[in-house]
Amino acid sequence: MSEQVSIPPPRTLGKSQLAMAAGLIVALPLLLVAWMVVGMTPRPEPKLDADISLGVTSWSPDGTVERTRLLPALVIRNRTQESWGNVSAALNDQFFFYRREKIAPGEEIRVPLEFFATKGNAFFHPPSNVVKEVTLYAQLPTGARGVKEEQITDTPVGAFKE
Repeated sequence: MSEQVSIPPPRTLGKSQLAMAAGLIVALPLLLVAWMVVGMTPRPEPKLDADISLGVTSWSPDGTVERTRLLPALVIRNRTQESWGNVSAALNDQFFFYRREKIAPGEEIRVPLEFFATKGNAFFHPPSNVVKEVTLYAQLPTGARGVKEEQITDTPVGAFKE
């Protein structure tokens, strides 16, 4: 005949064991959030030591002297002893320019204002727009992103009229 096999009763957690598991499930994320708030305080971005001003530059679309013209430009000079990479500038927090090449220590670059564009690809038009604020971003040799914000107050309205 057949023998009956007894099945052991299933194992279950007691009340105290359930309470400890629930406490662990709640406490662990709370401890991680507390660690992030206390242990990971944000550090301020390094300030760039740069001269920022408005000036003029000569530019030719094809490099010929016959088509060269003077354009209003943003003048940026690296005053540090370190080169900067991935340099970008923003005019009035709306128009942007990006330069992939590094800026050497002491080097000065002139970027025509017409080269600045919005993210929707509308270009800066100097006769109808006024530069009020310039924000400069650059990657430092440490890998950190340096920032310099400067208010432009020395450009009269209509200085670049056609």
